[in-house]
Parts: sequence; structure tokens; C-alpha cells
Amino acid sequence: QRAGGLPDGAAADAARALQRALAPLIAEHGATLPPVNAALAALATDLESADAAPTQGQTALYRDQRAALDRLLARWTSLRDGDLVQLDALLAKAGQAPITLPPPERIPAAAPDAGHERP
Repeated sequence: QRAGGLPDGAAADAARALQRALAPLIAEHGATLPPVNAALAALATDLESADAAPTQGQTALYRDQRAALDRLLARWTSLRDGDLVQLDALLAKAGQAPITLPPPERIPAAAPDAGHERP
């Protein structure tokens, strides 16, 4: 066995390939989940604090970020339903436990940002 408990061979190679494929989804820059999430959260805050309809800029930002989110979620779904299923089959063949993903309702939400508002 290699470090990290993965067996040598196909399962370890598939795990490393999946890890490399996931990296672009969670990077801290570019059109990845953290920046898209931050942009949508900031937009929601702006919209909630306004007593007016969204501006053209806000509407455009929402449209752009939503399109980026849709692309990211499609990529995640492809990895989850393809690469991860293949990895689980290889792990089972190697006598290892599969990777289990909790249902969304069991994933804890991040603590809300305390913010920097002043009275």
C-alpha cells in the first residue's frame, strides 16, 4: 500500500486523477466555487439592503455568476456520476471501502461572517 491507505495500482491512480479533476472546482481564484459563492453572497447582501429593484449591473453580475455556477455544478455532477463511480468500483475490487458522500442536508453550513457593520 502507498501512503494515505490507497492501494498501489489502478485505484490509487484513479484517486489521484479525481483529486486533480476536483482541484479546479475548489481553487480560491477564477471561476470556481469559492469565488462564485462569494460573489453571489455579496450580491444577495446588496439586494437585501436596497429599497429598489436590482440595477443593470447587479442583474448582469447575477446572470454571469449563475452561468458560472451552472458550469461548475455540471462538472461536479459529471465527476460524481462518472469518475467517482469508477473509483469506487476500483476500490471495491481492491478490497477498500468506497467513498461515500453525505446528503446535502447533512453537510454543515459555514458559520456566518460576523461582518464589519457599524451602528
